[in-house]
Amino acid sequence: MTGRRAARHGARLLGVVLLILDLIPEPSFAQGKGQSSPPQRGPDRTFTLGADGWVLERFGPDLAILRTRVTPASGTAGLLVLSCDGNERRWRLSLPQPMLDPMPANVAPMTTGDIFLRPSGSPGRLNLAISGRAQITELRVLTLAENRSSGDGLVPAFVRLLKAGPDRFDLLTRTAGSALGHRLFGTAVPATVFAPVVRRMDLIAFDDFLATCLATSE
Repeated sequence: MTGRRAARHGARLLGVVLLILDLIPEPSFAQGKGQSSPPQRGPDRTFTLGADGWVLERFGPDLAILRTRVTPASGTAGLLVLSCDGNERRWRLSLPQPMLDPMPANVAPMTTGDIFLRPSGSPGRLNLAISGRAQITELRVLTLAENRSSGDGLVPAFVRLLKAGPDRFDLLTRTAGSALGHRLFGTAVPATVFAPVVRRMDLIAFDDFLATCLATSE
């Protein structure tokens, strides 16, 4: 009899313990082991390219620079500079504000990222989409450097995108690092939307710049 009472008492005690364990919330895997939650994506930002015109600077037959301001709705403007110098091409975008909020002091800053440019809301024009790998500094300056190879590359493709005349195009960034990990384009970093202004004289500058970029070196 005493043994049966002890068994029933032990069973009731085990049931109470299991009930208590069931009520304890499970740990959050996003916050486990000292990991913080990924940063929340903010609203997309819109800028105007070429509102003050596109400036072409030529320094001999092998070096051409094309630049324009990156104008937000209000505040300080940024700068976009494209260059072709012999076999080297560069695309440098300086945004007025960082793409993300500043990273905590104990988190390594983003140094590289994949960029993806596409016409906005134009599924039928995805053949104009281009991508590349850029260096990122200060969370707002993107620099892409490439060598000329058979006329391909982001720099001439970007100028062709401007010549194609999309009303808007998106710049999506995908970064990899201790803060963001590997993420899809546009998930952690807000899209940067550009509304390009291209005038007839700008098209002449584009063609001149492309001729320098695609010229065959002797």
